[in-house]
Formats: sequence, C-alpha cells, structure tokens
Amino acid sequence: MELLRPTKLRSLCVWKGLANYWTVEVDGVRAKNAAWGYRHPSPLARRVKGRVAFWGEVAVAASPETQPRDRARTQSVG
Repeated sequence: MELLRPTKLRSLCVWKGLANYWTVEVDGVRAKNAAWGYRHPSPLARRVKGRVAFWGEVAVAASPETQPRDRARTQSVG
C-alpha cells in the first residue's frame, strides 16, 4: 500500500464500525481521504476486513506485472 498514506480522518458506520482513511498519491497527483477501510470491523461485517474502498475519482487498475498469468501458457506440456 505504498500509494496510500494514512490520514487522521475517521468515520463511524453503525453496521461496519470505525473506518480509517488514506490519501491516494500517484505520480504527484493527490486525492485526500479518497480511500477507506475497516481494520477492525464489527462481527457482522467481518468480510470487509483487509479491503480498501475508493471514491469515484480514483481508478484502480492492475499493472501487467500483477495480472494473473494465462494458465495455458504456464502449464507444463508432458
């Protein structure tokens, strides 16, 4: 998460719990508090733990290095 910098902003969702926010910075372009997540969500929202959400102004795309490989090309031919 080297592109995310923690901020002091917090918000409370009665269902998910306390949200932490990050500023997104890429190539000198900064979007303050544009990402958020729940480090310790409530038991009912446990599936959001470890996930980060982004405001609409942030586009997230995988780089070619992180894209899944084509299984057909990586399997051994025997």
